[in-house]
Order: sequence, then C-alpha cells, then structure tokens
Amino acid sequence: MRNPANINAVSPKVDYFYDLPGTVPGTLNVSSKKMTSKLLLIDYSEKTAMQIPLNTIEDCAPHLDSESISWLDVQGLGNVSILEQMGDVFHLHPLILEDIVNVPQRPKIENYDGQLVIITHMVTWIPASESFISEQVSFVLGKHYVLTVQEEPEYDCFDPIRVRIQQGKGII
Repeated sequence: MRNPANINAVSPKVDYFYDLPGTVPGTLNVSSKKMTSKLLLIDYSEKTAMQIPLNTIEDCAPHLDSESISWLDVQGLGNVSILEQMGDVFHLHPLILEDIVNVPQRPKIENYDGQLVIITHMVTWIPASESFISEQVSFVLGKHYVLTVQEEPEYDCFDPIRVRIQQGKGII
C-alpha cells in the first residue's frame, strides 16, 4: 500500500539485548551502547505539584510514604546501578527489572503483590525528520507512586503529561 504522507518509521538507536541461554532469571544485562539514565520526580496531589531534582533514586524514598502521588520517570536504560537502586527503593521483584531491560518485550500486564506492571510501546512523532520512533515504556504502579522507565532518554513521550500536572489542567 502506498504511503501518501511519505511518513517513515525509524527505529531508535538501540541494539536489542537479550539474556544468553542459561542466564539466571532476574539477571540485568544492559547494552554498553545505551545512554546514561536521567531521573525526574514529580510529587503531586489535587492541589500542588512540584518537580524535584534527583541525584540518585534513593533521594525519592522520603516522598513514597506521603499521601501525594510520587512519579519517578527514569529516562534511558544505560545504568545497571540505577536500575538496581530502583529495585531496592521500590521493592521490585528481580523479574520486573529483567522485563524492563530486555528490549523489546511484548506488551503485557502483570500483578506483583501490590504492584501493577505494564510493559508497552510508545510511538513518538519526530517532526524534523517526518518520521516516528517506537520505544519500550514500562510502568510500575503502586500505592502513592508511579514509576515509568523509558527506553530512550532522547525522546521524552511524557513531557505533555508533566506539563498538565504542573499547570493543574484536568484529572491525571
């Protein structure tokens, strides 16, 4: 079928990386070509929203016990240490972390003792190149927190949502 809009699909600059046969379940293998992760935290409620700069994932721990919603967005899969810290702070099962780093996963939803895990793909339009990319995005939903992990730090698919939260525009 002809594409009248001349729209191209491009893959992110990612090499897919899977565990080798015989690897122990829960092993985190991250490609050395991935970029370092960026951390963004927004702590919000019906009345307030504040973006909090983070140096480490441990810096978000005090916000996880509040009545507000704490949203940690990890952009990029380039650092095993950050992923391990994320597992410790959010009490993630090792298989959740393995699913997050093994790209691409098939879209799925799993329930892990008080945490809902969603692995999906997000398509982002890139106007400059008249193309789009598809990247894996992982969600972990828990009591009073949302954890998102974007495969690619270069393409932030959640920026419009962050703006809505910060401006108090509607229900999120």
